[in-house]
Amino acid sequence: MLFLQISLLAVLLAAGDNEDAFQEEISFKMIHSSSFYNHSWVKIRYSAWLGDLQTHGWDTNSGRIIFLRPWSKGNLGKEEIKELEEFFRAFSIEMPHELHRHASEWKFKWWNKSSGYVQTIQSVPGRQECSTQDSQ
Repeated sequence: MLFLQISLLAVLLAAGDNEDAFQEEISFKMIHSSSFYNHSWVKIRYSAWLGDLQTHGWDTNSGRIIFLRPWSKGNLGKEEIKELEEFFRAFSIEMPHELHRHASEWKFKWWNKSSGYVQTIQSVPGRQECSTQDSQ
């Protein structure tokens, strides 16, 4: 019995060195991607990531958040989730209109006969990217 206790103590003491493993900073990112194929067809995607693990998605047809993990809802209540879904739904409608309105001043190369498209990607927090692509 004493041998088991000593073995357990040795394992616990050796495992005590793992404190540094929990010091690594993990980021939570929300990504919004919009693809503009022409003036009337816009495809919008949302996703959320905890480090390298995707935790949330977006169902475009229903306008609802998809929780990809059992714990993805966290402490959010039904009303808070409903408010977030309303925000993303409204943003999905307003953002393409604003891009169309300001396209000339931002000097995007918009659609032409070669059926080009513009794709914008916004990553929260802090980092925003925008890329223009043409398919020829």
